[in-house]
Amino acid sequence: MIKVNKSSGNSLKNWRSFSQKKVSGLATSCANPMYNSKKMKMKVNLAVQLLSASVANAIQFCNKDLQLPQFQGSEATVSFLRLLDRLFDFCNSTNPFGHGCKAALKPENEDYWHPFTGKASVYIKKLSNASHCT
Repeated sequence: MIKVNKSSGNSLKNWRSFSQKKVSGLATSCANPMYNSKKMKMKVNLAVQLLSASVANAIQFCNKDLQLPQFQGSEATVSFLRLLDRLFDFCNSTNPFGHGCKAALKPENEDYWHPFTGKASVYIKKLSNASHCT
């Protein structure tokens, strides 16, 4: 079972607040609000930007290189974000000439995408919060 502890669960919240402060050049897309103030509808494109490899890299940078205490224990969040980023790439792939996870899902390249999607499915099913709720 994969557990998301409180410190790693707060990594995205910490990153959002950190990116809104006087930090230039790390990830400006996270500083934008994900909600439309008038309609309160979630903007999916902004949510996908938050669940990306770029944000995972930024959180890892804050943890490893800057050694900021609010990002300690964020390894599980980084792994989760990278997995979701790759899943989004697989699901959004329509280019018949693309390679790897940027290629369209077809029977001809099933040997590439099927093992990953199987592992991702198992990983997601094993996720739980600190209270062991799945």
